[in-house]
Amino acid sequence: YHIQLSAAYHLTKKDWDKMQSQSNPKKIYGDLWFENPHMRSRFELNTAITLRSLDLEFKYEPAVYFDGKCKFPDFVVYLPEFEVCFIIECMGKIGDKGYDNDAIDKIQLFTENGLIPYRDFLVLGGTNNFIPTKDWVTSAIISMVNSIAAECVFPITQSIKEPEQIVFYNNIPADLAALLEKEWEY
Repeated sequence: YHIQLSAAYHLTKKDWDKMQSQSNPKKIYGDLWFENPHMRSRFELNTAITLRSLDLEFKYEPAVYFDGKCKFPDFVVYLPEFEVCFIIECMGKIGDKGYDNDAIDKIQLFTENGLIPYRDFLVLGGTNNFIPTKDWVTSAIISMVNSIAAECVFPITQSIKEPEQIVFYNNIPADLAALLEKEWEY
């Protein structure tokens, strides 16, 4: 199989190499930690655990620049097989007017700069009273990765009769699965 990008992805290995986790200068309150990054919410903590359980490389709140404007996406996930990245936004306060306005501004900046929802970025939504289940979040992330894989993996020749090989990230080590079960409890 030949790997090539069938469309221009906006965040690539070159961007990934420049990014640094936890670049956001805004103070984080609370005591939610995972592998050193201090997380802003349980939703983000649960998402980090899910990403790690799927064996995906990620950076938490790196600085990403769009037309000179700096934004700090919750996560940037790197897929080394394809040398591309995608953004995950955990919007856990939907319904809060100030929060909603900030979220709209961020998504608008992404789309104005050519990022395509569910190809270049994934939005996971919740409220102050609702966090999506770990199964839903896991399914959304796997779906995103598999969509990118399907777009990037092509048979070398049409004479190959094997089914397309798409990368599936769904093997969860037992220790991370246990942590994931614990962290998603209310």
